[in-house]
Amino acid sequence: MEPFWSLLERMRSSKLWFFLLLLPNLIGISFGYYYYYEVGQFNPASSYFRDYALWPFIPDSPNAVLLCLVALTGYTFFGKRSRLLDGIAFTAMLYVGLWTTFLFLAYPQQLGTFEWGSTNNLLFFSHMGMPLEALLFLPALRKDATSWAIAGAVVAWNLLNVGLDYWGPHLHPAPFLHPSDGVLHSWSPWVMAVTLVGYLCVTFKNKKAAKTKLRQPVS
Repeated sequence: MEPFWSLLERMRSSKLWFFLLLLPNLIGISFGYYYYYEVGQFNPASSYFRDYALWPFIPDSPNAVLLCLVALTGYTFFGKRSRLLDGIAFTAMLYVGLWTTFLFLAYPQQLGTFEWGSTNNLLFFSHMGMPLEALLFLPALRKDATSWAIAGAVVAWNLLNVGLDYWGPHLHPAPFLHPSDGVLHSWSPWVMAVTLVGYLCVTFKNKKAAKTKLRQPVS
């Protein structure tokens, strides 16, 4: 597996790879914010309008891609990274990408998932790319020992977002556009659980390795 981790590490620090990802990321961010406006959550004239204080928590996909882009920019051009930002970007990209991919697979006929060239068809494949882009953060997450404080903050941030989406003011369109759809509602916490367990497994391994290293005698 080491050649694979090395490849991902080189890709993350590559300016060429950054610019290859830049355009689709910017398109995804722009379209995502436009989508949430069209739904009505950013439109004061809509019945679905949400309070301004909640706006940072509303757009799941564009927020995840934006965080990913910020993290990649700092690392690629300035050699700077934040363990907290890496963790949030990694989990957000993984969760949103997996959940949306499941949505399109669960309702292929209603959403036109496989109507080649349609908007939803493009969204299906673009969201499949989000978990793949999240892999760019794995080599760094595997290498260093993330503190329990940072890991706890990453978990808390994700739980807050999924809580606001499905059990709080219902910020995600699925609960209020499809209130009786049990599949959409039940799948979300399972995808989040898998995402956070995966992230914590990485951080636990890091802590265990760090403690072992500290106990070794200095030669």
